Amino acid sequence: MGDGDCGESVKGVCKSILSRLDDGLALSGSITELLAGIMSSVDDMGGTLGAIFGIFLAALSAAIQDHQDENLSVKQILSKSAASAIQSLKGHTGARVGDRTVMDVLIPVCEAMGENPDADFSTIVGKARAAADGTKKLKAKFGRATYVTQGKDTEGTPDPGAWAVYEMLLGIQSSKK
Repeated sequence: MGDGDCGESVKGVCKSILSRLDDGLALSGSITELLAGIMSSVDDMGGTLGAIFGIFLAALSAAIQDHQDENLSVKQILSKSAASAIQSLKGHTGARVGDRTVMDVLIPVCEAMGENPDADFSTIVGKARAAADGTKKLKAKFGRATYVTQGKDTEGTPDPGAWAVYEMLLGIQSSKK
């Protein structure tokens, strides 16, 4: 998908996060410590997607800290925090649903989590898949994709960043089994 740069960046950040997890990143059980480790990997990612992920994760971590003393389940805190984090991210980019970017997945997924904190994670992953698939027919309005040649070999291909978020959520879902 795309020109390969996005795929290489996503592969690198995923390998870095998996390595950190293998080294015990999640052993403390602290979501904020886990996010700090993930953000450290994302900081090394670079590119627009790295910046988007970095802003989102920083806002997510701050929102989790804001909600941690409320009488909510972990799932409810994460859902409420994701909805808050996407609002923060929207203040840093003009990209919205329909612009053929990673935001085509992040916005509906985070908003769905905020609207239904008790939703099953498979429902969230399904929403991400549908949103990523939906980018196949969109014309890019932001970033490098606006001037990368579209042709027969790219026709019907989803936005790489949008698809990456879907794959990441699918991976989280798979690890829960």
